[in-house]
Amino acid sequence: IGKITVFWEDMMRLFIAFDVPSEPLVKLQKELDFKGVRKVNYFHCTLKFLGDVEDENVDEVRNRLRRVVFKPINANFDKIGFFPNENYARVIWVGLKPEDEICLLQKKVGEALEGLFVDDKRFLPHVTIARVSSDEDKNKIIDKVKRFIVDDRSFKIDGISLMRSELKRERAVYTAVDRYDFR
Repeated sequence: IGKITVFWEDMMRLFIAFDVPSEPLVKLQKELDFKGVRKVNYFHCTLKFLGDVEDENVDEVRNRLRRVVFKPINANFDKIGFFPNENYARVIWVGLKPEDEICLLQKKVGEALEGLFVDDKRFLPHVTIARVSSDEDKNKIIDKVKRFIVDDRSFKIDGISLMRSELKRERAVYTAVDRYDFR
């Protein structure tokens, strides 16, 4: 029995995020030259993953996101970590601070979309830098990553974007659908 592929032309796979500077993260990625480590090509912090959204509901999402009022946040990169945990590392991430302010932004986004989507259970401000797909060299990868020093460069979060994610054979392709600047 072969694999069946279904294309939903009347749906978009969406998420809400803000961009972060790539330069310090690319430096970290260069150190992750291991077989079985897939590097991320678009650096962002996902505030809410919406999943597949019917085209007819996208305008409602856009209208609600326009109502999110927030002031720009001065942010920094923080520590490095692993999901789900160090013993079973599948994702390597860099944390963001100030955690409280970014969590408040995520909460406001969730409140704006209340009733349309399931609430997120737990949110940790972070940027994924790589995915670990092989157990080969996993201990070497973890040991090396734990020694990384993260450039705590500051940057400004001055808006959020509604993003489309298209799953391609090798990777996901992200496209901005709309942007909402803070005042």
